[in-house]
Parts: sequence; structure tokens; C-alpha cells
Amino acid sequence: MPAVKLSQTGHKFQEWIFTHPWIKNLVKLPTEEISLMRPVRQIIPKLTTNDLKNPTRSKRVLKNKTHFAKVMKFYSVHNYKVFACIRDSECQLLVEFHPECVSYFERFHHCRITSGTVNCLFVIGNCDLEYRSVARVNDEFRINILPRKQKLMDQIPVLVINQATVADWGQMEAQTTFPFVHQEV
Repeated sequence: MPAVKLSQTGHKFQEWIFTHPWIKNLVKLPTEEISLMRPVRQIIPKLTTNDLKNPTRSKRVLKNKTHFAKVMKFYSVHNYKVFACIRDSECQLLVEFHPECVSYFERFHHCRITSGTVNCLFVIGNCDLEYRSVARVNDEFRINILPRKQKLMDQIPVLVINQATVADWGQMEAQTTFPFVHQEV
């Protein structure tokens, strides 16, 4: 099935009622000492098994906009970790799907997490925010992020996702490009 592309004509377009801006607020990078930043544990709260089975009917999921994200691209898979990027309605963030998350997803949905899920709406939970060196991100994601001249860009925010399921399998692709949050700061 061909990808559906939605255009924007002079107004801010939101292609799905569940996608809201939340990444920039979640990743508030300090101006100094980012290399000393420790991971933020459970920055997105954990979900129950019932929440994951029927996310669009769960009050816990629907009350927290940080549970909804669209997967934009998968970069690499290594030791059962899947490296990708997600987006909200404004920007993208690099993510790592934890091996237990990948295993649960694939058993529950009977398909690979990387198969037919680009541009699908995911529900995520039990996420940790880590700041990783540019070299480590380049190696794990198999991409080439060039550090800016700013001292701040020595560390890149990466969301480690421990729970994930698909809320909507529709693969609507917006024509707008979404910058990475580490490029915005």
C-alpha cells in the first residue's frame, strides 16, 4: 500500500489527535555540565499490561501525552537492541528499544518491531532519558552526527524505551520535516 502524504497549507497541521508537543519539554538540556548528567529514570511512567493491550481506552495512557509518539526511522539493531528515532508533533528524538521491550512487542504483535511500523503511532512507557557522547551515538545508531561548536552538543539525548505497543497501524507520512531535539537546543 502506498504511503499517504498529508500536506500543510499555511497552518499548523496535526495529523493525529494523540500527537502533541512534549519532547522539547522532556529534554530540557542544561547550559553547563551536561557531561555530568545522570540518566533520568522513568521520565515516562510505566504502564500496566492492560494499558499496553488496549492503549486508546486506558485513562493512564490518555492522560499523559508523553506516551504517544510516531516512529520515524529504524537505524540499526545490535544485541537485540533496536535503535530508532521517534517524533511528537514538533521534533524528533533518538531512542533505543530495550531488548525486553522488543521481545514483548514481537510476541504480542506477532511481527518484528521493525516490520511495517515506520510512521505508526506507538504508545511507550517506562522510559529512561540518557545523555550519550556523539561518538557512542554515531556507533550505536550507525549515523554521523557532527557536533556543533557549542560545548552543549558533546552529549546527545537518547530515550531508552522499556515498554512499547502500537496504538494505530496507519502509516500516514507528513510532508513536513521534523528537526531533532538536539539540533533545536
